[in-house]
Amino acid sequence: MYALLAPLVGAVITVMNGVNSLFAARVGNYLATLVIHLVGLMALCVICAFRKEKRGAGKPPLYLYAGGIVGVGTVFACAISFNALGAALAVALALLGQMLGSLAVDAGGFLGRKKSPLSLRSLPGIVLALAGLFVLAGRWER
Repeated sequence: MYALLAPLVGAVITVMNGVNSLFAARVGNYLATLVIHLVGLMALCVICAFRKEKRGAGKPPLYLYAGGIVGVGTVFACAISFNALGAALAVALALLGQMLGSLAVDAGGFLGRKKSPLSLRSLPGIVLALAGLFVLAGRWER
């Protein structure tokens, strides 16, 4: 099920980034980022009012709250890059960064992840991703 959910999330994120970039072009990047997060907060408040979720024991460490800062930066950067690069190239570059970051997290066992060292098996995927990126970035026209 998760293998089907991940591509769906990717497609929805592309639509979200497109809508966010159009909104940012009209109202400005900073205001758009603020409004987008306020709307998200309101949506979560409604969801939380109707759904009870079990919480883990204890208070989470302070560094775990940094995801919110990263989220704001991501929304802001996506709004700018979508307008400047177009959807396909912006998503391709974002996915390249996500893939390389994920490989580093897995290899180092960061954030409590099980260590999964880089191997030569990863190299063809990285090379293919880079090749696809260069094709997209090259704007191959006749």
